[in-house]
Amino acid sequence: MPVRIGARSLYDVLQVSRWAAPEVIYAAYRALALAYHPDISPLPGASDRMRELNSAYHVLRDPWRRALYDATLAAAVEAPRRHWRRVHAVPYSGRRGSARGSSGVVATLVAALVAALAAFLWFVAEIAAQQLPAVLELQRVVVSSPPQPS
Repeated sequence: MPVRIGARSLYDVLQVSRWAAPEVIYAAYRALALAYHPDISPLPGASDRMRELNSAYHVLRDPWRRALYDATLAAAVEAPRRHWRRVHAVPYSGRRGSARGSSGVVATLVAALVAALAAFLWFVAEIAAQQLPAVLELQRVVVSSPPQPS
């Protein structure tokens, strides 16, 4: 899954906020696709721009991919700050696993996995909330119906 295209995030490619609703993302994609479609636009970089738009929309249109992308983006933004604090706050002792060790990479991966797990649990809770009325109705029908004679 692409995290960034060049130095821009996928939200920057579609020119939307990180908290934009799916309808806003769709509308932005349609407007930019009409402007940069290679069959319509005479601009020289239109096909490359359209590839960027398609890639960004492919990730941001799906709630699961978007949640994973947001988690990865948050971890990528937080990692340099955490690295700077680790390197500059603790003097280097020359031992393995010390202030300049690779523990920042592990912490970044753990943070990304925790964020992805939180997004997955949110997704499962949304599905459960959608299915709960049907399950309660089925339970009410089963409990209230008299047993059938055999």
